[in-house]
Amino acid sequence: RIRHSDIAGHFGNAIAVLLPSTSAGAGETLLHELHDHHPVFHAAIITLSDDRQALEPVLLHLEKTLERTESIQHLLVHAPQLR
Repeated sequence: RIRHSDIAGHFGNAIAVLLPSTSAGAGETLLHELHDHHPVFHAAIITLSDDRQALEPVLLHLEKTLERTESIQHLLVHAPQLR
């Protein structure tokens, strides 16, 4: 299912998956489908409005947002936009 434009890799103890040209809704649907097959992960999702956003601050922001899934027992959390 990974397209040529998609990127996946390790980031700390997590796996980061970048899905350019994918809407938040389509990304959320994909994560729910993956979770149905392998329910051992939690995810944080963000939609970027600036294609020049530096990657490291975004990944750190997602990592911090991901911590919320442990306390609220949810599969998926949406990270607020970075300013």
